[in-house]
Amino acid sequence: MKIIKIFLASSIKEFADERISLKNFVRQMQNVLVDYNIHVKMFICEYADNSVADGRKQDDFSREIDDSDIFLILTGVRLGEYTLEEYHYALDIFKKRGDGKVMACFKVCDEVEQSAKDFSQILIADAHRTDFTNTAELKAALAQVIGAMISETVSVRVEDGKALIAEKVIKL
Repeated sequence: MKIIKIFLASSIKEFADERISLKNFVRQMQNVLVDYNIHVKMFICEYADNSVADGRKQDDFSREIDDSDIFLILTGVRLGEYTLEEYHYALDIFKKRGDGKVMACFKVCDEVEQSAKDFSQILIADAHRTDFTNTAELKAALAQVIGAMISETVSVRVEDGKALIAEKVIKL
């Protein structure tokens, strides 16, 4: 079985709706892909074990990034220091491993704080950058990256507000 693990990094408050929507979208994709022996799993920190960590809680998140295939970072008005730390960690781990995909998704906002502007400037060329105005665009970008990872097994297309996975429709 092929397993694709996604680590979602973002401000929990700023992207609460997007995080829930992405989780549901990945679950819908999983329901189709299971027939092709592919499992897609998304790590979202608010659903993680909230027991007291031996060290920093970020160390637990780093271990999740170690096991991830896609690091998906959402940036909007601001970028928090922990999210930035996770980005640098993922970039370093993926380079050492020689695999993994970094997706940097920027929500189009009227006003952006300096932290988000700075991140946009340092974004490494190895990252897949997407600007989005709504959740459907965000899900489409994720579907395309996953589709590229599994293209030898099953086709994934995005068109007309839907993802087509082996011709089965998932609304974006």
